[in-house]
Amino acid sequence: MNISGPPPEAQAGFDVLGTWCHFDRYEVRRGVLRPAPDAALRAYDPWARYAQARSGWASSGGKAPYELLLDLVWSIRLRPTAKKDQPLQLEPESEQALLAWCAEHGLLGLLPHETEVAHLAARWGPMPEFELAGIPLVETRLMYQWGPNGWQAGFDAWWQTKTPSLEKVPKQAGDLVPRDLLPEIWGPPSVLRRAIDDASWATLPIEHAWGPFFPDVAEKDRRDHFYPPPLSDVFWRDYGEPLSAFLEAATLFSETLQNLDAEVRDDDPEHELQVNHRHGLANRTFFSLLASCHPALSRDARGARTRAFHSKSLLASLAMMAYLDLTSGKRVLLCDEDGRPFVSGAYQARYCSDRCCNRALKRAYRERHRDREAAVGADTDDVDNIQRASA
Repeated sequence: MNISGPPPEAQAGFDVLGTWCHFDRYEVRRGVLRPAPDAALRAYDPWARYAQARSGWASSGGKAPYELLLDLVWSIRLRPTAKKDQPLQLEPESEQALLAWCAEHGLLGLLPHETEVAHLAARWGPMPEFELAGIPLVETRLMYQWGPNGWQAGFDAWWQTKTPSLEKVPKQAGDLVPRDLLPEIWGPPSVLRRAIDDASWATLPIEHAWGPFFPDVAEKDRRDHFYPPPLSDVFWRDYGEPLSAFLEAATLFSETLQNLDAEVRDDDPEHELQVNHRHGLANRTFFSLLASCHPALSRDARGARTRAFHSKSLLASLAMMAYLDLTSGKRVLLCDEDGRPFVSGAYQARYCSDRCCNRALKRAYRERHRDREAAVGADTDDVDNIQRASA
């Protein structure tokens, strides 16, 4: 659902069209992140949060939403499983942190992010042009497609005259069309998908591409299910993201930003080759993440056209935030103290927080103090040895 309203002003001269949605409570049920029972659906504007974070001096505005995702990925700890085929399980603290992040920001939107076009199972339905010809119901196929105004629904219709099997079969509006009556050109219900990791295109059966994101739909019904329009209210209430898919995408996002700024060690050709390979993979994935955030046109209060962009998913918006930061002098670094990824525009930044910096300073002080004591002790031993030798 795109909730309209005054587009918030983001940095770098962009307006943002629409907002995101999230529930106030989530749960993990049967391996799927989904809204908790009776949870309330709310609008969420991640770009207002980003603007607030970048308006403060020296990070006083807080962290941008994508930085909070980096923190979440770093903090997640998995529980060991006895068997390989067991679903992922999080340590209790990690699960609570994940649910709290989702309650604040929502799900990543993996299904809309990857989907370009979805064709649902064919059903009997009326079409005005056929009704005028005396044909009340024909084969129709509902299609969802991402376009300039967000997700748009369209219909394909088919009818072949003088076909006894079509004319005699019982028809009820909304019922599935028997598979043996479908035109070959349509094919089975499917999704044209662009993968998150490498932007590769593929056409997948809808039961594989969309089925896992609707946990209340039985596996046997996933092929012919009447899926709701992406980002609609009904969609959000039925939609969930498999825990494994959420963590995989979030980890990929974090690793991609880190690898974009991976540094090469001096005088190490082998390491340079490895880093260049990481840079190549990271650029490909970053392109895929940004591909679901499209340039658009908006108007200001005077009616003049302004630059804007339209995002299919929260994940794409987070990637665009990172893009704006990386192209304005910031980098994603790893803390020398605890290894946490953090964003900074300071050239010599080494620590993610004052806490880590103070901890490192205290440890360095203790090490220097210990070294001095050891040196004094060694000098004393040398004096004693000389005195004994003299005696």
